[in-house]
Amino acid sequence: MTTTPQRRVQLTPANAPPTGGPPTNGHAPELVSSDIRDPDLNEHGEPKTREERALEQEPSFLERLMQRAKNKADDLAEIEITRGGETILMFRVHPLTESQVNECRNQATRWERRKEMGYLRVPAEIDGAKFRSLMVYEATVPEDRKQYWDNRQLQEAYGALTVTQLIDEVLLAGGKDQAVAIIEKISGFQTDLEDLVPN
Repeated sequence: MTTTPQRRVQLTPANAPPTGGPPTNGHAPELVSSDIRDPDLNEHGEPKTREERALEQEPSFLERLMQRAKNKADDLAEIEITRGGETILMFRVHPLTESQVNECRNQATRWERRKEMGYLRVPAEIDGAKFRSLMVYEATVPEDRKQYWDNRQLQEAYGALTVTQLIDEVLLAGGKDQAVAIIEKISGFQTDLEDLVPN
């Protein structure tokens, strides 16, 4: 069934009496026409493609991106760690970029030079636990990072020599799982980043 993209509608002038009699001013009524177009059809009367709809929405997409750039704080998430029903820690994290994730992965990678490859430096093993702790550290907002993970007194209290060791000790396995899942979500990842780490 073919849908007509435009249809001509005849409008009754304001000075025409409802009974269809002569106009009150003695002149023939002027007929006014109006074009009504189906918003789901293009100018050729065909259903709009995805590209055509996207072009129509380009200004709104740009406005949304500009608004997100002005309100980056909206992307922050708060992570609460509880033990025995009591909150022992609350810190904020921000989304990670691809370069930040790659840097965390590189820092968690043990490299070696292969003789058979002309002593080329290649990744030998990735420490998954360290990779996840580095993600938590990198995603923590600077204020909270300074207050907790970079806190020397806290590191000494937990017997941690590095920030990754402190994160392991404070969050434990379950808390770190929770933190990493939230970071992945606000960073827009659809796949568990740990699944991307080769064994």
